[in-house]
Order: sequence, then C-alpha cells, then structure tokens
Amino acid sequence: MHLTEFARAIGVSPTTVSYVLSGRGRISQKTREMVLRRMGELGYVPNLNAQRLASGRSRTILIPVRTADVVRDPYLGELTEGMLETLRHHGYSAQLDLPVDGTQGEAELSRKVRSRAFAGSVLLEGYYLPDDMLQQIAGLQHPCVLTDGHGMRQVPYTTTVVYAVADGMREAARFLAGLGHRRIAVLNDIGLSCGAFVDELQELGIRTPAERVGTVAPHVGEVETETRRLLAGPERPTALFARKDMLGMAAMREARRMGLRVPEHLSVVSVDDTYLARLAEPPLTAVRLNCREMGVLLAETLLDRIAAPRAAPEVKHHPVGLVVRESTAAAMAS
Repeated sequence: MHLTEFARAIGVSPTTVSYVLSGRGRISQKTREMVLRRMGELGYVPNLNAQRLASGRSRTILIPVRTADVVRDPYLGELTEGMLETLRHHGYSAQLDLPVDGTQGEAELSRKVRSRAFAGSVLLEGYYLPDDMLQQIAGLQHPCVLTDGHGMRQVPYTTTVVYAVADGMREAARFLAGLGHRRIAVLNDIGLSCGAFVDELQELGIRTPAERVGTVAPHVGEVETETRRLLAGPERPTALFARKDMLGMAAMREARRMGLRVPEHLSVVSVDDTYLARLAEPPLTAVRLNCREMGVLLAETLLDRIAAPRAAPEVKHHPVGLVVRESTAAAMAS
C-alpha cells in the first residue's frame, strides 16, 4: 500500500500522513494518534527509503557502540529499547554500529557521517569523543546527542543529556552510613567510576582503604573471586556497594556461599535498577537510573535537535534516585 492509498483509506490527506511520519508539521495530537493507530490496524508500513529520496534527508539514526555489551548489559538494553521505540514512533529507524576497535571505529564513524546516510547520532557514555573529534562528527546535516555524567559539551549542533549518577551514589553513601555501616566495600566496573560514593563516605568520616575497593570486568567468575577477597578477614565489611546490578547480584550469591546472609550480615546496594535488581533475592536496593525513560529522552532530544540543528548547544537533565529494597538493613553490632 502506497502512502496516498493509505491516506485515502483513513480519510486524511497524504500531507497529514507525511507529517505524522516525519514528526513535523502542525497537526493535533488526536490526529497523530489516529493515524498511528490506523497504521497498525491496516498493516501499513511506510517506505522509509522512498521518504528519504523524496525529502533528500535520511531517516536513520546512527548509534555507535564500543562493545557488544549493548546487547548483553541490561542497562544498555533497556536504554536502547526506549530509544528505538521512540524513533520508530516518529518514523525513524536506527542502526547500532559496532566498530572493530576504537581508532578504526572513529574513522569509520566519520566516513559514515560524510556519506549522509544518517540523520544524526546518539553517543552513549561508552563512546566518548574529545571535542576536536566531536566537531568533525556533529554538523548541520548530522546533529548529535551525547550522554555525560558531569555537564554540557560546548560543541555546535549537539545537546548533552546529563544523568546525575554521582548524586545517586552520594545518596547511597549517606543511606548506608545512616544505617550504621562503617566498614563498606566497593565493587567497581572496570569501565566506570565509584569516586562520588567513596568521596561522600570520606566527607562523612568513613575511610575506604584501598584493600576494600575492587575493580572487575563484568564477568561472573571475576566478580565472585573479587567478592571473596573483599569479604575475607577479621574486619569483614558489613556493606558492599556495587557499580552495576549484575555485580551486586553476583556478589550476593558469593556472600551466601561464604555463609553470610543478606542483609543480616551484609547489606548490598547497586547502580542501574534494571529488571535484575527486582529479580534478585532479596531484591536489591539500587540507585535508579530510569534506563528506559532515559532512552526515550535521548531519542526525543535528538529529534528536537534535527528539527532545529542551529540551536545553541544545550543540556538536559535526567533524574536519578535511590530505591530502597530488602537487600539493606541496619549494621549488626560487631
């Protein structure tokens, strides 16, 4: 079914259907929802390539990723789900791009941008580019949305989405301190940082010796080995802070193998609050990043930037917060 035939079948003009697919034009939300609903009912699938040829503009979004974790990591999976559904709702498709390695990946990204095969890019935190490289990627025909845990990048044709994960980690540190925990271990992901958590403990007068901090790749066997090291010895920690949900779940399982009960002997807090945190036994107290909602925000932000590419660089904030569940309790007396 062609666009004109679909428009005639549902009683609207082809222009109205085009506006719905492009996300542009002045049409009511009621009309937009009706057209999208009828697309599903009639099985109408828009020809995106034909739209591109007609408009001279791509309707495909490039999402470059450093590793295959985008299909394994629940955080990235939920975030990507939110992006893809939002883009599809507005008539866009997306291409996840996995480079051979970092250097070749950046060169390949630059080549793809110059080809004008993509309307824009979303650069997740694992795909950090220095400003000079970012200036070669972001442009009038290829705006970019970036994620960052700190602040705005002053690069034209970009918008930065800041997620305050550091604030969430500080809240977690205050929460554990409020429960009376003073011996706290930290299990960090090799590509991330727990600096805000450790710094907040320091501000509260709680030291975190180097031997109580472990950094691991997100592989179960490595996490279990490092957990056993962190929880060994007479001055065993009464709480453990894990930088990702998977780390927290694996650490809890290893603690049980050591004869420790969660949360009676060991309180555990993680970061992300994906479905894993809710499936854990007991369910994990976690710094909630609202992963899927963040994906929606990233997609909507890029669509806004595509519609107004010359707008000044700006920053949008994505909130985080601590969700308290059964994996934490007051510290037991020594």
